[in-house]
Amino acid sequence: MFANQLIPEFSGNQHKNKGKKVEIYHPHCRKGLLYKDKFFIGCTDRGFHFEVFDKTGRKLYSIDKEYKKVKVTADMKKKEIEIYKKMAGIDMFSHYAKRVQLVFPEYNPAYQNFFIGNDKIYVFHYPKPGTNGWQKLSLLDLEGNLVSQKWIYMDSLFGKVGMEGYICFSNGKLYFTISGEDYTNIVKFDVDAVR
Repeated sequence: MFANQLIPEFSGNQHKNKGKKVEIYHPHCRKGLLYKDKFFIGCTDRGFHFEVFDKTGRKLYSIDKEYKKVKVTADMKKKEIEIYKKMAGIDMFSHYAKRVQLVFPEYNPAYQNFFIGNDKIYVFHYPKPGTNGWQKLSLLDLEGNLVSQKWIYMDSLFGKVGMEGYICFSNGKLYFTISGEDYTNIVKFDVDAVR
């Protein structure tokens, strides 16, 4: 119901193209989170945008912020592919690349992901060229006003677990699950502790 109001053609990050599956890197953030009887929907198809609804589905307000478009460079593509190679291993990645066409957008979406807690919206931006693993985080209040911005070093952590997979957020902390054949580890990253 809500997604149709925000996204004209709601689809995932994968689709078939002439028999080969297409995997879109740096996809749009399209997700909703419930927090204190409000439903927050982030939709970067519309830019730095959020819609906020009450528990009955009545729209309360929108959040729209200015942002600078960041072009996806060849270096960014190369680094992203290197991260996936490390995560999967060279042989597994080669097998994957034969079956899947890897596609990057011309520009990064306005933000990569968001979480809500401690009466703040934590907005994670895509890493910019030349930032060497540092990633900008914008903290907004629940009405969308900027509270603060900080830079966090995420390269080594997300090189292992990926920003989109197996994430839980609680009280200013991100929790990741890293699983192997015979183990499962939980990794905690204290976002609020970063100054």
